[in-house]
Amino acid sequence: MSRFNRDFFLHETIDKSPLIDNYICMAEKDRRFRKSESALLNAFVSLRPQGPVSVSDIIREADVSKATFYLHYASVRELANAALDLLISKLVMSMGGQECVERLITGISQESRLCKAVLQENSSSLSEAILLTFPFVFEPYLGAGLSASEGKRQARCLAYALVGYLQGAYSTRQKPTFEGWVRTMSGLRF
Repeated sequence: MSRFNRDFFLHETIDKSPLIDNYICMAEKDRRFRKSESALLNAFVSLRPQGPVSVSDIIREADVSKATFYLHYASVRELANAALDLLISKLVMSMGGQECVERLITGISQESRLCKAVLQENSSSLSEAILLTFPFVFEPYLGAGLSASEGKRQARCLAYALVGYLQGAYSTRQKPTFEGWVRTMSGLRF
C-alpha cells in the first residue's frame, strides 16, 4: 500500500471500509500486482542470504521501480516480514494438520531458500512464529507434569534451539533433518 494510501486510510473521519475492501480485492485479482509482489519476494529471498540488502538492491534484482516497491512495502523490514509470513503459510500447508517437529523440519528443508532469507533477517521472529502457529509441535518433547508457564518456557527454548539448529545446518551447507535436530538436542539442557 502506498504512503498516500496509508495516510488516507489512517485519517479517522472518513469511513474507509468499502475502500479498503475494494483495494484488497483489487490487489488479490490484479495479475500485475501479484507478479510484482512475487518478483520483490523472490529478489529478497535470493539476495538476503548473501548479506544485508537495500531497496535499491531489491528493485534492481526484481526489475521494478522504486514506486512499485513502496506500493507493496514500506521498508525492507516489511518485506522481510512478508517473507516470514510466506514461509509460515507454506509450512502450514506442508504439515497437513499434523503438528510434529519431524514434519516441520521436512517442510523447512523443502523451503530452504526462503528459510535462509528469513533466518538472515530475524531468526527470533521465526522462533516466535513457529510457537504461535504450531503451539503443540513441541509438546511430545516436554517433560511430564510441568506447569503451564514452565511448559511454555521449555517450548520456547525448543523453538529457539530448532532455529539455532537450522542456522547451523544452513551455514555448513547441510540439509536440516529431524535426526540432526535430535542429535543437537541430545546435548541441550534446560
